[in-house]
Amino acid sequence: MATYFVKVVGFAVVLFVIGAPAWLHERWFLIGAVVAVVFWQAAEIYGFSKARLQIYNEPRTPEGGTDV
Repeated sequence: MATYFVKVVGFAVVLFVIGAPAWLHERWFLIGAVVAVVFWQAAEIYGFSKARLQIYNEPRTPEGGTDV
């Protein structure tokens, strides 16, 4: 989360320091940025849901299986 925050704040600082070009329409830029972030987060959630990371240490039975 910290790297995401640094990237967003860094990009904002660059835009404010350098300035936006004259051809950039602020409203469409904002809409594009919001759409990109929403799709990016949806892809992150989908990827995380498919990763099958073991979060909890499941207890083992004497037979080698897991208790369900």
